[in-house]
Amino acid sequence: MLSILIPVYNASEWLERCLDSIVSKSEFMDFVRVICINDGSKDDSLDILERYKKEYRNMEVVSRENCGIGATRNELLRLVSTPFFWFVDADDFISNDAFAKIIPLLQQDKYDMLMMGYFWGDAAGEGKCVLYGGKEYTSGIELSDQGIFNNSLWTRVFRTSIARNHHVEFKNYQMGEDFDFIFKMTPHLGMVRCINHVLYHYIVNPDSAITAPSMEHKLRASEHSLMCMEENFTSLSSYPENVQRVMRKPLNHFLMGYLYSVYVVHFTLKYKRDAFRRLRKVSAIPFFPLPEEKKKKWFLRIVNIGFLRNISLFMDNIYLRVKNG
Repeated sequence: MLSILIPVYNASEWLERCLDSIVSKSEFMDFVRVICINDGSKDDSLDILERYKKEYRNMEVVSRENCGIGATRNELLRLVSTPFFWFVDADDFISNDAFAKIIPLLQQDKYDMLMMGYFWGDAAGEGKCVLYGGKEYTSGIELSDQGIFNNSLWTRVFRTSIARNHHVEFKNYQMGEDFDFIFKMTPHLGMVRCINHVLYHYIVNPDSAITAPSMEHKLRASEHSLMCMEENFTSLSSYPENVQRVMRKPLNHFLMGYLYSVYVVHFTLKYKRDAFRRLRKVSAIPFFPLPEEKKKKWFLRIVNIGFLRNISLFMDNIYLRVKNG
C-alpha cells in the first residue's frame, strides 16, 4: 500500500533510530515498502542501510554519488510502485502507532492525501506538538481554504498517481522545495483526511547548516525561496479565480516568512531592494489580503508602500550593522 521514501546523506548518527521506528511495526510490514537512496554519504550510512536491507525483505537501497536533495527525491518517486508514498527524513522518526492510524485509511482507497499531526523539537523531547483536527475535506483546495497548510513534506502521505499524472517533481532548491511540491500537488487533490494524532517526530539537529547557517547558506536559501515564489505567483493566473484566491493563502504564508527573513538577515541593501522589485514584478507585493493580527498587519502595510518600505529597509540595515559591530 505504502512506500516510505528516505533520502540519506551523512545520517549515520540518527539513521538506525529512523529505520527502527519503521521496521519495528512487524504486523504492518506486508503493507509497507521502504526505499532509501544513499546520496553519496561520506560516513557509515551505506553500511547501516545494507545491514538493514539484509534483514528486512521489504527494503530497497540505492547508492550513488551525491546529486542533491531534489534529484534524490525525484529518483525515489520514480522507484515507487505502491498506490501511496510518504517521505521521511533520515534524522527523524515515526510514532509507534503511525501505521495503525495510516494503513486502514489507505485501504479505504478514498483519500488522495493524509495529513498528520507532528512533534517538532529536540531528541530529549523538548518541543511542541502540532495537530490539524480529524476532519476530512473534499479537496486540497478546500483544505487550504480552511487555512490548513504548512511547508513540511513529511506531514503528508500522497497518492502516487496524482504526482505521476500531473508531472509534479522536485526542484533542486536549497529552500522552498517542500513548499513547491506541496503547492503544485494541492489543486489536483481530491478527498483529504487529517489525522488528529502525532505520527511524526521532527528532530532539530543543532549542528546542521539549517540551524547554524553561514551567510553563503542564507543567501542561497533566500535566492531559492525567491525563485520558488516567482514561479508560483506567476502560475496563479493559470487557475480559475476562485482557485487563485485559495492558492494565494499558502503562497502568502510562505511569503510572510520570506519577508521576515529579508529584514532580520544582514543582506546588502541592494539585495533587499532587488528582492522586493522581483516580488512586485510577479504581483506578490503588494501583499493581500492583510492578516488580522495587528503586528503583521502594520508590518505588511509598510512593505506594501514603496517609500515606507525603502526607509524601513535603510533603517533596518543601519540597526543590523550596529548590532553586529
